[in-house]
Amino acid sequence: MYDSNLLKSREMKMQEIPGMPIIPTIPTIPPQPRTEPFTIPTSIPASLNEYLRTIIGSYIELELLIGSQDRITMYGLLKGVGTNYILMEDIISRTVTAVDFYNIKYVKVINIALEELLQGISETF
Repeated sequence: MYDSNLLKSREMKMQEIPGMPIIPTIPTIPPQPRTEPFTIPTSIPASLNEYLRTIIGSYIELELLIGSQDRITMYGLLKGVGTNYILMEDIISRTVTAVDFYNIKYVKVINIALEELLQGISETF
């Protein structure tokens, strides 16, 4: 693929230029074959869907991508996770919304006790 004579002549020309530092060559070590198979730890969920199933009942913030540029942020309790959707409950109106799983861009779990959250909301109204 490469002309080895051309590469050698370029190296010699580089060494002939006065004042230019000579860059030493670093020997490459060929990759060693893996002796044991690569495994993914079982304690880590393999997908976002699996992770969301572990936090059902948590208060979350969802950022959804609508169209190609519009983003919507939703807050609520994660009530359920389906194959291609999640169920979120608005804690003020107690309405449950099904959200298309493929529109979800970010999920933030808000670590706050539900009692504290409801108390904060009731103080604002």
